[in-house]
Amino acid sequence: MARRLYRPLPGAAQSSSRLRSLRTIAVVLTVFAVCFVPFHITRIVYYMARLLEADCWVRNIVNVVYKVTRPLASANSCLDPVLYLLTGDKYRRQLRQLCRGGRPRLPMAASSLALVSLPEDSSCRWTATPQDGGLGR
Repeated sequence: MARRLYRPLPGAAQSSSRLRSLRTIAVVLTVFAVCFVPFHITRIVYYMARLLEADCWVRNIVNVVYKVTRPLASANSCLDPVLYLLTGDKYRRQLRQLCRGGRPRLPMAASSLALVSLPEDSSCRWTATPQDGGLGR
């Protein structure tokens, strides 16, 4: 997937969204490798030690390491949503501003509701009336 995203389209330059996608893929794959590679290597050693009937001291060490790497592998599931959150530019900016002591500014996007809202002094308002089930005018 990353190779296909990295490959430029004919006659087009690399867009910023493609580069952000590549960065997100690289970060997620790195965290995946850091979380799962130690677990799988330790698991292989753990089962080999049991199969080859290694002495008790070796099996105990491998067993402890195996029990330490299991939660690391499980942590990957918890880290992925955090990574997706932190690799988003908008959230990173807000988090950075929050850490500096300021309040994060919410984007001021025009909503469709704001475009059709009526002025305060307008007599045309939706009001709830008992006879129409609360949806009258």
